[in-house]
Amino acid sequence: TICAGIRKAEIINHYLPVLMTWDDAYFVTLTARSVTAPKLRSRFQRMIKSLNKILARNKKRFQRGKAIQFMGIRSLECNFNPIARTYNPHFHIIVSSREAAEIIIKEWLEQCTPKFALRQCQYMRKVKDQVHDLIEVVKYGSKIFTDPTMNKKDKSKIPPKIYVAAFHNIIKSM
Repeated sequence: TICAGIRKAEIINHYLPVLMTWDDAYFVTLTARSVTAPKLRSRFQRMIKSLNKILARNKKRFQRGKAIQFMGIRSLECNFNPIARTYNPHFHIIVSSREAAEIIIKEWLEQCTPKFALRQCQYMRKVKDQVHDLIEVVKYGSKIFTDPTMNKKDKSKIPPKIYVAAFHNIIKSM
């Protein structure tokens, strides 16, 4: 926890000055359909390959003078649904313009069949608080999963259930 906190602070201190210069920054979330544990590693690989292909294609277009230059910060994160026993990997990205955000989502959906990703599950919004959104991008790749039925205000002596196996599956697959 301490090492993760130090790493997060270093990343924030490194990227925040650059992010503060972007007048039209956008926060983007790219998702794919949830998968079970045995398919998680291949889902991560496919998502990374797809995003890298989008970035490489745009870089070539930019070099030819036919596209804008992408600038951004990205992270890969994964949530666990203990009820369905599925994993939801997704990217959080901050890009320097609305146009870049729209291009990334459009090309993500062109590469992904509806069986892989749906339009309504992709998200973008203007960055209003650079610090908050940068923390959202760099906070973690995964988190300790606790029982969703536990009420945070519940003062009972029942300890929360922690899904360590799910956490292990995510870390191992990443």
